[in-house]
Amino acid sequence: MKRNEFRKSLQKIKKNLDTTADKIVLNELSEHKEEDQGFCSCKDAEGLPKMLYPTLKEAEEELAYLKKSNLRIYPCPSEKGWHLTKG
Repeated sequence: MKRNEFRKSLQKIKKNLDTTADKIVLNELSEHKEEDQGFCSCKDAEGLPKMLYPTLKEAEEELAYLKKSNLRIYPCPSEKGWHLTKG
């Protein structure tokens, strides 16, 4: 095999490896995003993402810090954590 042919073969292999590696990384990121406990699609009345508290204790601490009696804690419908709401 000539040197130029060898070089072209190596470049082709590298390109295939890079493409395969990119696909693997994208798949892993996609799977991780779906499993991420810090993300939900809940929106507030203005269409903005709601603050998500991973644990009930964290939601209770935030509620105590805010000192607002018109807020209450409820579980995220996506079962990812807890939200505060007026009511």
